[in-house]
Amino acid sequence: MAFDGLLLHALTTELNNELAGGRIDRVYQPEKELLILHIRNNRHNHKLLITTKPDAARLHLTNDNFSNPLHPPSFCMALRKHLEGGRIAGLRQQGLDRIVSLEIETYDELGEPTTRKLLCELMGKHSNVLLLTENMKIIDALKRFGGAVNEYREILPGLPYTPPPAQDKVNPFTLTEDNFVALLLDQPLNKKIDRALLAILSGFSPQSCTEVVLRAGFSPSLKIEQCGQYDFTRLWQTLKEMLAEIEQATYQPTLVKAGERYKQFSVFDLTTGLPKEHYPTLNEALDKFFTAKRNEQRVQELRSRLNTKLINEIERLKKKIAINHQKLQQAADAQELRIFGELITANIYRLKQGQKELTTENFYTGETVTIPLKPELTPAENAQHYFKRYQKIKKGGKLAEQFLEQTQNQLHYLESVQQSVTSADSLSDLEEIWQELISAGILEQKQQDKRKKDKQPQSEPRCFLSSEGITILVGKNNRQNDQITLKTAKQDHTWLHVKDIPGSHVVILAEDFSQKTLEEAAVLAAYYSKARNSANVPVDYTLVKHVRKPRGAKPGMVIYDHQKTVFVTPDETLIQDLKKN
Repeated sequence: MAFDGLLLHALTTELNNELAGGRIDRVYQPEKELLILHIRNNRHNHKLLITTKPDAARLHLTNDNFSNPLHPPSFCMALRKHLEGGRIAGLRQQGLDRIVSLEIETYDELGEPTTRKLLCELMGKHSNVLLLTENMKIIDALKRFGGAVNEYREILPGLPYTPPPAQDKVNPFTLTEDNFVALLLDQPLNKKIDRALLAILSGFSPQSCTEVVLRAGFSPSLKIEQCGQYDFTRLWQTLKEMLAEIEQATYQPTLVKAGERYKQFSVFDLTTGLPKEHYPTLNEALDKFFTAKRNEQRVQELRSRLNTKLINEIERLKKKIAINHQKLQQAADAQELRIFGELITANIYRLKQGQKELTTENFYTGETVTIPLKPELTPAENAQHYFKRYQKIKKGGKLAEQFLEQTQNQLHYLESVQQSVTSADSLSDLEEIWQELISAGILEQKQQDKRKKDKQPQSEPRCFLSSEGITILVGKNNRQNDQITLKTAKQDHTWLHVKDIPGSHVVILAEDFSQKTLEEAAVLAAYYSKARNSANVPVDYTLVKHVRKPRGAKPGMVIYDHQKTVFVTPDETLIQDLKKN
């Protein structure tokens, strides 16, 4: 990734074309380091995103939606006071630094025309957004700090604005070939060319410097001492060509993919062997890249939160199951207490209060037993003591049996949810699971979730085509499992599920199909289950009409009969082939 000065130079031109003359209707601050400006211009609404997050400091137009807090932060209130209703005169970049200011024409408290500057310093962990007067005095800042934090400058309301220290680099647009070569030769000769370019050229990131070397036809490992006059000339020509793309707006905004994820973005068409996507504008490319990245982060965060909650709940249930098993064992052993009571009653004529034990024959086994007695109790009270203990443990055993069944059902349900979380592909899948757990009373719904006006669209089940063209549906979560099994599928369609293991419901939407289709559906059932990494997985299959949902059962929980079993090994290559179908 490279949000460098060159990209910002091109982006500033794009933003001026879109936003100059526009009116700022509203300012929002959804997150601590994120601002959204709603701008109306040329009968179109725009959302300008500005963020100072260290790993993603940037500004660009966005179509993404953000949830705003109930109470806006103080900096947001300051921006609303000074900027809302103002018109954007233009955006201006400071040289090729990653600093850009929005010049905003508005009115002061007395109704007099004035200018405000929204200065965006997009420099990694040192990023900041400042609201300035036309005389460059600080009205407020997203991040305030005094001299104790930064000896070079203070960012506090009322102080004059001090820019960040200048870098000892040259503007490449003002260079000549002779100066370019001389600057390179002033660097240590054993330094690689791309690192040398980074040291001398303002606005260039490591990615852009590497692109200069690659476009010139050299290896990234090329060093200064290995270059001759021809090599320097070739580097210079390549540099001028890339700068011309920026000046003439002939650049090609590019995203580079690694697998299913975006790896890099650039204002240039990068030289790489990885798949690339091109976009008509930088704003579209940046919005696509960072929206995908934000969704990935949200997926990871939500998956982690769900897994943490589920793991804790599962561990709690396992402890309850162990306790109930212990109570059942105690109930099984309680027969001895009843026998002790009966033996005391049978020998009550021999006993006197104060005895500590009774030795007698167990008329059930013929063996001699010694029964402890409480000397403070009468013989009859000792017998009742054992009978009461027996009845209490017996009753506890019956309750434990009931609780054990409920707890095991709950455990099985949570393990199925945990499997759904593991195999979820998108944020919408995880949000559906989150709502399912709220409905089940396992998670609490936050107040901000209740405020959401628009109901999130429900995702669809996974859909595959077998090698003979028959549709196979796979549920992503328990809601979808119920949907495809009990509503979508017909009675004579075939239903599959791994045997005694949490996993997705799978339905073959056909009455007639080959053994190959059955095996492919079984592989899907095994792959989207907890047995994904196992071999020789048993998969039950039966007609949908033999699958039933017990009254009061949790989502996704069914019982079935008339099943047969096929053994398969999950094959990711086959899954990808079925996806392509």
